[in-house]
Amino acid sequence: MPPVDLSSYAPEFEIKIDNMGVEVGQELRNSTISVSINERIGDASQLTLFVADKFDVQKQNFIWLEKFLSKDSPLYDPEKKITVSIGYAKKLKPIIIANLKSISTSGFSSDITRLTLTCFDSSHELLTKMSSGKSEKEIVIEKNDTYSKIAEKIARSAKLVPNVTPTNDYRQITVKKNIPYIDFLK
Repeated sequence: MPPVDLSSYAPEFEIKIDNMGVEVGQELRNSTISVSINERIGDASQLTLFVADKFDVQKQNFIWLEKFLSKDSPLYDPEKKITVSIGYAKKLKPIIIANLKSISTSGFSSDITRLTLTCFDSSHELLTKMSSGKSEKEIVIEKNDTYSKIAEKIARSAKLVPNVTPTNDYRQITVKKNIPYIDFLK
């Protein structure tokens, strides 16, 4: 009986970060303790990475925390997208592409310091961004905009690719202040 290649049965994952070399993603992947992807109907998909952080004794700082929070670091940009792919035997499929939204750290003197990276996919912008208020990305609804044109503007603002059926209908809209765009669309 020929030997069986068990590597094709072992799950694998890969992390990529926008405009960063493969080695940065591989380094982050090697430091990752756990990956959690939470998808709920009607809510944004959430990616949570739990990273074992190391303390650099010479520089007196935590390596990953410094990389993500230092303004001098190329990872500091909150607009960077993190892609997680999952699969078997190097046949990996992208599962989520998300923006980093928060970083927290925890650890006790007898435990390794852990960094928690919380990321959301692009729909998070659509679900949380308000339809009016003081925002540099506020959507301007013009007098002759159709409903489909307004939907396209909202999708682009949330960094989504719009797939909208064109409409000719237009009715003057009374804009309610401080409601999420998703509720405005409904």
